[in-house]
Amino acid sequence: MMGTEAIHNLDSLIRLFDRANVLTDQQRERLYRKYEDERWNRVWNDKVSYQDAFDVEDFYRQDAASFRSFLKDTDQNLAWQCQKVSADFRKYLETGEMPPPYFPMRIAIILRKAKEHEREKRFLAAWVRHFGHLANGNKGDLELVKRAQKLGVRPVPSQQHRTTIGDVVSVRNDHDFTLIVKFNCGSYGSFRFPLPAGHSFMYTAGEKDVDFRFSDSALDIPKDAKVIPIKQDN
Repeated sequence: MMGTEAIHNLDSLIRLFDRANVLTDQQRERLYRKYEDERWNRVWNDKVSYQDAFDVEDFYRQDAASFRSFLKDTDQNLAWQCQKVSADFRKYLETGEMPPPYFPMRIAIILRKAKEHEREKRFLAAWVRHFGHLANGNKGDLELVKRAQKLGVRPVPSQQHRTTIGDVVSVRNDHDFTLIVKFNCGSYGSFRFPLPAGHSFMYTAGEKDVDFRFSDSALDIPKDAKVIPIKQDN
């Protein structure tokens, strides 16, 4: 049986995930470039250690044996794991730095062992909303996506296909996850933006230009965007 503190921390973490906007690739990369530039400037110009400049947590600074012992002591501590994932996620929103998948996986494992399947599903659904579409090469992230799928959590689509010049295409997201739509843009390179549930857009593929029409004017698409591939699946 899970303790009151653990349940409180887990519910707070899920709310944090649910209330936060999903970062686009552009936003994440811009945040992380700024973060890296500032931190490396501290290392090279201010002579600050790498660990201090990048705010490396104390438990990472231990020797190997002490670090393994620390992980063993906290592996089954759901309250601590939730606090850790919460801190990592807040840092991600501020800096664009991808959080390690080890700690979210520990939460999922603890919940599975406790037979808290609905809580595990809610947690993984919240995590997938932010990181599922980024799990392209990291084994730990991919394992979390697979675990979520087994519980019926629908992942962010990953199928890619091309449009043909002259095609008029309408894309609508009616699901409770964020659809990630990908374009190639002449001046911006490849980029993505999130399409929240209940929103749609339409485009006409031209030889050089693309005509966008949105139901949500807040979607930030460069005016010179040119459709090549679109990341879409319903």
